[in-house]
Amino acid sequence: MSRVFGYVKAFSKGLVLSLPVYIALVDNIGNVATVHGASMKPCFNPDHRSLDVVMLSKIAIRNFQGINRGDVVSIVDPHDPNIVLIKRIIGLQGDTIKTLGYKNKYVKIPKGHCWVEGDNNAHSMDSNTFGPVAVGLIQAKATYILWPIHRWGKIHSMIPDSREPLTSEECEQMNKQKTDKTAIIEDSEEERISKDVNGLKFADYESMNDCSLIPGKFGPVS
Repeated sequence: MSRVFGYVKAFSKGLVLSLPVYIALVDNIGNVATVHGASMKPCFNPDHRSLDVVMLSKIAIRNFQGINRGDVVSIVDPHDPNIVLIKRIIGLQGDTIKTLGYKNKYVKIPKGHCWVEGDNNAHSMDSNTFGPVAVGLIQAKATYILWPIHRWGKIHSMIPDSREPLTSEECEQMNKQKTDKTAIIEDSEEERISKDVNGLKFADYESMNDCSLIPGKFGPVS
């Protein structure tokens, strides 16, 4: 009996000692998460009978220097900081995007923001719903599909041709039309910063070095 108690005590001690290491790894390196929903089909969950498990890397976007168009990232929902979404970056600051049902047909992405979409646009809650997203809300980059085993592989950065940002020539042509429906609108920076999310403003999110401080579910949902 004493031997069993010794094993339990040793196991408990090891668990307690390893917990800070695990937390440090999750906060600074990354973690594994399950993707729920259909908004990223066919990239994720092409077969409704199983859910994809992905590797989320925080090292890949440390200090937000490794964020590129086409990357798949986990982000805090701008409307609910308790929800984590997984989307693809379509545009970065300065890019002009032709939106899909947003309040403005064309949007120039303001400084410190990006435009994210689900690959399955018809079933996605993304920037076409809530507009440009502060890069400070990005938590990690999805780098590998780990499960199911037959889908194991690297997640590639890409943008469908139809969703590429407008070229400078296309922007000039749109601006010449000077109509409300086609005018390129840049979301008001003051209006965007004034919006609060769970007591933290977008400006506060942008200044964070570690977005893991933002409360969220363990597994991103799409």
